[in-house]
Amino acid sequence: MKNLPRLIDEVGMSGALYPENRAGYDESAAHTCKLDRALVFDDLKNATVLPAIPVQGRNAHIGGVIDEAGCFIENSAFKRTNVMMSGYEPCDTHFEDKFAIYIGPIWNHYGHWLMDNCTRLWHVAKYGLGDKYLVFIGGLFGSDRLQEYEYEFMELLGIPRDRVLFITKPTKFRRLIVPKPSCEMDSFWTEEFKLIFDKIRDNVPAASYERVYFSRRKFDRNVSFGEEKLEHAARKAGFKVFHPERLSVKKQVALIKGAKIFMSLSGTVAHNLIFAGEDTRAIILNRSNGVVFNQIMVNKIAGVKCAFVDVYDRSLPTAHSGDVSLIGCNENFKKLFPTARGKGTPGPYLHRWLKTSMTNLRAIEMMEKMNAAEVFAAMRKFIEVNKLKEWI
Repeated sequence: MKNLPRLIDEVGMSGALYPENRAGYDESAAHTCKLDRALVFDDLKNATVLPAIPVQGRNAHIGGVIDEAGCFIENSAFKRTNVMMSGYEPCDTHFEDKFAIYIGPIWNHYGHWLMDNCTRLWHVAKYGLGDKYLVFIGGLFGSDRLQEYEYEFMELLGIPRDRVLFITKPTKFRRLIVPKPSCEMDSFWTEEFKLIFDKIRDNVPAASYERVYFSRRKFDRNVSFGEEKLEHAARKAGFKVFHPERLSVKKQVALIKGAKIFMSLSGTVAHNLIFAGEDTRAIILNRSNGVVFNQIMVNKIAGVKCAFVDVYDRSLPTAHSGDVSLIGCNENFKKLFPTARGKGTPGPYLHRWLKTSMTNLRAIEMMEKMNAAEVFAAMRKFIEVNKLKEWI
């Protein structure tokens, strides 16, 4: 087996060890995104928090915060997917005689919680909660309540559950703090954003496992075929394998904090590196050709040294957002773990790939850009090489 720490250290800034899309990693790594100036916040009296309302015919919402005069507060905007850039005049308003901090919309997806929805918690991490409440709004992404992991995350920052409010109708507050987001994915991050995760890491004792592998295999929406082969190879190399969706947030943080080498497939599971320290090294196993810029940003924020390694079958087009991949111990993986063997079962993968190619929006967009004859030729070759007689 290779000397993994030395191999990771020698990769360089981009982390491009064995990826097909090396140019994409080099380009993304050169984009720093750090905003080097102190964040500001609005301190308002009698401001109104507005749940998000979709704008018909557009990938956008209205909502956020308006002041006592009805003017939209720019710091309450949401600038990622389903943007929310303006407020509206409420028909009826509920009043809360409370001092609160506006945190914003939620997206009940663990990776987006980490990178999109907790970004205003920097105000609590920096100044403390005091007698204030936190305010979240509904109406975006179909999220109508906070999830257990979101409460757990906030408790690790010292925020009790009874100080968290989820607003479903326009609500005016006696006093309201509206912090500027400390991170906007694909745009910028700040030291205040990093402070959120540093505070949580400092509040959690480290686990004792030096080599940690986080697996997606038992995730209920997992469609990566073959990860059991990677798990087997990881165990033989001294890694302890965990399935993070079955762990508390505190346990995940403890494992990341204690790990000297962390390994996982690309995607949300690897975003946990945001809790790592600068002495952590990581191996991220790519399940598609696309560069996940969010992950490069995570690695920079945490200061971890990381190597990206493609472990997916290239026979058929695969998009990160499409999420279906055939993975295993290919030649790239064997460069790290020479005795590793095996890949996913091609028949079930092909069935799911076809279904996703016809139903997943991102996959459909990717397929529309391709030559149909080339796609069908690739399918036929895949069937022949893998001897899938039932498909002939």
